[in-house]
Amino acid sequence: MARYIVSRLIQAVIVVWIVTTFVFLLVRFTPGNAAQVMAGASASQEEIELLEIELGLDKPVLEQYADYMSRVVRGDFRDSLRFREPALGLVIERFPATLKLAALAFLISVGLGGLIGIFSAVRPGGVVDQFGRFFAVLGQSIPTFAIGIFGILIFSVKLGWLPVAGPGDWKHYILPSVTLGWFSMAAMVRLTRSAMLDVLESESVKFLRIKGLPERLVIFKHGLRNAAIPILTLASLQFVAFLSGSVVVEQIFGWPGTGKLLVESVTARDYTVVQAGTFFISVTLVVINLLVDLAYGYIDPRIRYA
Repeated sequence: MARYIVSRLIQAVIVVWIVTTFVFLLVRFTPGNAAQVMAGASASQEEIELLEIELGLDKPVLEQYADYMSRVVRGDFRDSLRFREPALGLVIERFPATLKLAALAFLISVGLGGLIGIFSAVRPGGVVDQFGRFFAVLGQSIPTFAIGIFGILIFSVKLGWLPVAGPGDWKHYILPSVTLGWFSMAAMVRLTRSAMLDVLESESVKFLRIKGLPERLVIFKHGLRNAAIPILTLASLQFVAFLSGSVVVEQIFGWPGTGKLLVESVTARDYTVVQAGTFFISVTLVVINLLVDLAYGYIDPRIRYA
């Protein structure tokens, strides 16, 4: 186990290094001058050149890259060009808002979608199964942004039940979390139903029923555990997508998370925040993937790590 963890940590460092290097090159070779954007349209050429020297943009790319990587190791991404605050601190400050939204969307996707999938598999062809299959097709046919816009028009503008945008009390979380988790919930229904059907039709489950084991134990203790590997895999991928792909939802609902911050930073050429944000998110996702891999061995004792 220890060797496996060390091996995965080495792989994680390589992945994070590749991501940070790619973002560095992408930011440097994107058309536009960060110093000019920061100085403003009325700035003189001398002021822009002085700002380039201050930011280190006048140096060769390799020298900039060496300085950048030395700062990454220390967790120093310089100050934001817009806010004049540490870039990494801004990302960490915005991350809890994204994490809360992702956690609620995850509960909706895995909790509700998983239950619908389980009960669909228990009684194939029943009312729940027909509803689940219809919902799965509907959920994966409508784009996420369309769900958000329709939700605002119906529940905020027409009915006035829920707030339109921005953070606040529990009502402000309903529309963004449902919008973010809608598509993934449909996928969870389909996968859970398929995995549970395979397990419930296996000879081992039939033997447990012949022995007279209560149906709830057959379904939730033995059946769900044997079907948990693909479900856990999809759930982890969904949570990763919620953390890194909530940009559209945060833009629609004016949610002050990391996704909205990164979009605004790209537009404003605030490359320090872009680099800090991608680094922080990549590290978070690598850690989540490692924890999920370790959870496989707990769910299925047959899995051994070499």
